[in-house]
Amino acid sequence: MERDPLYWYRSVSVDAGSDLDVSLNDPVLGRNGDVLVAVGRVVEVRPRTSTVLLLTGERSAVAAYLSSATLEGLAQGQDSPHLRMNYINAEAKLFLGDFIYTSPTSATFPPDVLIGRVAKVYPRDPFLTFQAVEVAPSLDATSLQEVLILRARRSEREPAVEEDPACMEQAPR
Repeated sequence: MERDPLYWYRSVSVDAGSDLDVSLNDPVLGRNGDVLVAVGRVVEVRPRTSTVLLLTGERSAVAAYLSSATLEGLAQGQDSPHLRMNYINAEAKLFLGDFIYTSPTSATFPPDVLIGRVAKVYPRDPFLTFQAVEVAPSLDATSLQEVLILRARRSEREPAVEEDPACMEQAPR
């Protein structure tokens, strides 16, 4: 795994590429003890390597929900150690330490993968119709040593191969 020092919280390069059927937007997980946690997604694929956009990268966003009230929002990277989760219902009661998981509505991640915990509840802005919280990721980008790339099933990636009726054997009657 390689990392650009200028963009420490943005991305990493991993030694798995198209040679191992990695493709764009494959979700990437890391391990925190015995728990798999969301780390990022594949944004560039080369023959033997890939680039992973970390959740902490400013161009990263994932649909997520808070465990205490199943309130959905959007967890967005800040190019810093923390994320910001926006678009939480303005009337919701938010609590420090709440777990944040990937949402079933996420286009990239499977549902219920741990992202992190609420580290700070931002003061409500009277001009916005939503609340926001700061999220401490479950796996600090600086301690990332290995990742797991979830690949789509081959049937989802490749169109079905049509069988030639002339080549099919007839079953005995």
